[in-house]
Amino acid sequence: MRKFVLAAVVATSALGLVACAETAEDAGEKVDAMTAEAAETGEKAVEAGGEAVDKAGEKANDLLEKAIEKGEEAIDKKIDGSL
Repeated sequence: MRKFVLAAVVATSALGLVACAETAEDAGEKVDAMTAEAAETGEKAVEAGGEAVDKAGEKANDLLEKAIEKGEEAIDKKIDGSL
């Protein structure tokens, strides 16, 4: 989320530079560079978000497997105790 905010700040800065640029060509080059930087920042944010989701999914899967294992152990103990 912070990276999206950073991308918005970069875009806002680009607009400010355009307003103060000496020539249209300089302004265009600066906007292009800042746009590329903002796009890269956005891509990194999406990638980081995807990695976080993957890690959370793996953790949830591990917890589920442990819960199933404990449940099976509890069932086995109950069965053994009733025999």
